[in-house]
Amino acid sequence: MTFENKSIKKNEPRIDKTIQDSLELYFNNLGEQKPHAVLQMVIGAAEKSTVEFVLKKTKHNISLTSQILGITRSTLRKKISKHKILVRNKYSTSKNIIN
Repeated sequence: MTFENKSIKKNEPRIDKTIQDSLELYFNNLGEQKPHAVLQMVIGAAEKSTVEFVLKKTKHNISLTSQILGITRSTLRKKISKHKILVRNKYSTSKNIIN
């Protein structure tokens, strides 16, 4: 599996713009409610979706996923547990949560 570091072209969506658009929707839909822990909410959502995406791309290879994310396997396992992410065990076809 090869991953290239491509620069973002002008017409491609940017992650920061996507986050800003999502925050705009969030604030527009609040109504009378006050926003709460917005940064924590965004970081949690970004962290979970990023880990899930890279796990899928690497066919649930923990070593490769941690390498791509730039974190240790131990840290990756903690994030998987924290976010209750289902991971395919290489010895079975069922999904397991790594603890």
